[in-house]
Amino acid sequence: MKRRDYVAEILDKRSRLPSDSERWDIVARELEALLDEVERISSFLETQDRSYSELIAYVPIRVVTVLEGYFRLVYASLVDYGDPYRANASTFELRFSIDTALSLERHSVTMGEFVSHLLTTNNLEDINYNMSKLMGGDFLAAVKAKYLSMARQLYIWDELEDRADAILLESITSLYRRRHILCHELAPPGVTLGDADFFIDYTTRFIRASELVIADLTPKAGA
Repeated sequence: MKRRDYVAEILDKRSRLPSDSERWDIVARELEALLDEVERISSFLETQDRSYSELIAYVPIRVVTVLEGYFRLVYASLVDYGDPYRANASTFELRFSIDTALSLERHSVTMGEFVSHLLTTNNLEDINYNMSKLMGGDFLAAVKAKYLSMARQLYIWDELEDRADAILLESITSLYRRRHILCHELAPPGVTLGDADFFIDYTTRFIRASELVIADLTPKAGA
């Protein structure tokens, strides 16, 4: 079996990323474009009952792609920021050859890019495991605390407001589960316009709260 060329894979992915945009700008633009498409599709549907569509079923798949891509950028950013995150990254069980190490240097691929390329981001548990290891603390606990401190639209019912942080994480878990069904099972799509809006909305909230956590972890020099 031919050995994977990780450096070539990283360079290929890098070539398709906007080089002049910040991490948040990239994902926000993608999620906004996806929301525009959902609204465009909805304009062709006479009733909510007709919203079960193969096109709408694409939304959870794309949203997870954006989420995964976002966190790969985060992993790389933290490792390349330096210690303690670079030191914490050494605890991941990642093996690579001397040839790969030399290729990283030769092609100016950062250690952060390399680590982020190899880490799995298949579900919320993966995200929490990777981020908690890198930051040396409970990532999802930090996200929940940050989310509750953000200016946001409050729930009408107090009992829901009391669970706002839990609902945020439950929405991401539900997103991953729906994506898994759509990609790996023959079950009917069963995705409504409401589902699509919900997944885009809560993924945006989750990423925004994550960005604020990461900003606290990586203060700019001189700030």
